[in-house]
Amino acid sequence: MLFIASILLLFIFIYVYIKSIKTKDELIAFRYAVENSDNSVVLTDKNRNIIYVNDAFEKVTGYTKEEAKGNNPRILKSGDLPSEFYVKMNEVLNRGEKWIGEFVNKNKKGETYYETASITPIIVDGLLKGYLAIKLDVTNYVKEKEKVEFLAYHDSLTLLLNRRALQRDMIELLEESKKYNNKFAVLFIDLDGFKFINDGLGHDIGDIILKEVSYRFAN
Repeated sequence: MLFIASILLLFIFIYVYIKSIKTKDELIAFRYAVENSDNSVVLTDKNRNIIYVNDAFEKVTGYTKEEAKGNNPRILKSGDLPSEFYVKMNEVLNRGEKWIGEFVNKNKKGETYYETASITPIIVDGLLKGYLAIKLDVTNYVKEKEKVEFLAYHDSLTLLLNRRALQRDMIELLEESKKYNNKFAVLFIDLDGFKFINDGLGHDIGDIILKEVSYRFAN
């Protein structure tokens, strides 16, 4: 019986050892994945002070791991979002729920950047231990989207509002005029002799003239 008990105990030790090695390997693999992720990963304590950030966070924000640790993530706050945004976010987190949204932040150099983010409360045995934030830099996407929206209502040469913008604004003005009995005026301005400039000096010179005229109108 003692021999059998010894064998069983040995098997238990071997099983625990193998399991611990497997767990260790999984943790190493997980840490490698987090460190090399394109997403910024931020871990805070229950007081929301940073205790860990990965390499992507350093690259996006300009703050090193040492500079970030101990600070609140509000060091990235740009001030471009209303206070109500953070109130609603905290209401979700305080309920122990996962929050998903978009941030407009500033890096260490003061440059604005955009992130989609998810923040998850870490709850163990019913107790709040901290928060895990996973964020993705979408600045290029947002700027391209803004550029497309801008060009939809602006002339690509002069950057002045185009015909589509005129139609949009006229509809709004007419609706306001009917509602509030407001009055407004529309001016049509032509450039005399512009055709001769294009035909005689070329369209490149014509474009320069248009840019100069539009600059004077804008200023």
